[in-house]
Amino acid sequence: MVNLQVTDGKAASRTRGGSRTFRSVAVGLMVALFATIVAAPSAYAATATAECTLFLSVSRSCTTGTISASANNPGEASWFVNVRAFEAKPPNPVCDASDIKWQLIDANNGQIVGFGYGDTTTRINGLYGRYYGRLFNTCSRMSIFINTNPRL
Repeated sequence: MVNLQVTDGKAASRTRGGSRTFRSVAVGLMVALFATIVAAPSAYAATATAECTLFLSVSRSCTTGTISASANNPGEASWFVNVRAFEAKPPNPVCDASDIKWQLIDANNGQIVGFGYGDTTTRINGLYGRYYGRLFNTCSRMSIFINTNPRL
């Protein structure tokens, strides 16, 4: 067993014995660190994301992948999906972000649970299932991004 003892601001390694005070402080620090790790709130669960962007295409619509709604906080009943619709870079020289038309659709029953126009960042609450985003009748270089990050 190797102990570390601090004397006059310099560390000295000793193979036996050692300062009882140093060991007490070291054990106290380890207990405090462990308690902090155990008591610290857990990080948010991994957030789900899905995105689609219309590039030069004859299709004027695109659909994201499907994600599950998430709670704002663990144990909370308010479930949500964030929607961000925007113009991709570089911008389209023919039309702008005001031409964006988007929908958030329930993947289980096909019902539209949210929709909007233009450059948008919004949270749709009261959700509980699986959802996908869709751009429709819009110009190329437009994007929709959906996620479940608690920080909008």
